[in-house]
Amino acid sequence: MAGKRCFTFWNKIFCHEWFSFWGTFALLILDRSPYPAIVLPALRCLGNVITGDDTLTQRAIDAGIVPELGKLLKSNKPNIRKEASWALSNITAGTAMQIQNVINEEIMKKLMDLAIQDTFDVRRECVWAISNATSGASEEQLEILINLQAVEALCSILNTNEPRTLAIALEGIENLLKKAKDFLGEVNDSA
Repeated sequence: MAGKRCFTFWNKIFCHEWFSFWGTFALLILDRSPYPAIVLPALRCLGNVITGDDTLTQRAIDAGIVPELGKLLKSNKPNIRKEASWALSNITAGTAMQIQNVINEEIMKKLMDLAIQDTFDVRRECVWAISNATSGASEEQLEILINLQAVEALCSILNTNEPRTLAIALEGIENLLKKAKDFLGEVNDSA
């Protein structure tokens, strides 16, 4: 499993109540500020919080971070799309329930679209988000990812020279192919 990257000191220094005040404040900035110079640091701050344990990630989800990140994927600023994708990659590295939140908000399809056609930095973060989801997804969620064309999205970055990005894309493809193999085996067994 690719896991959560960039584990920070947030969950060591601050208690979980930290998110109640500052996390809500940062979410308000994401929701209301038209200024990238303000949105980017708030987004990075929240992204660092959700690199912690699943409890902190869930608190951010409960506070409404997932739909806000979905909105930011539509930004005309590549750095904002990249940071939003990075934050989502840390959510999709969580539990199946956390992955389901991203699916329910219809953000997975947007991540796949961006993985195919955006700047390289954005594409790389989207691939991380998709691959992380394939690692922790339930069988039903893997089927959803396959139907949303996750294989195509992951394959779109296979021409990279970055070994780590390539490994993450291949890991995601492997997870999806295992699911397809299991499904095909079930179909053949029932025939």
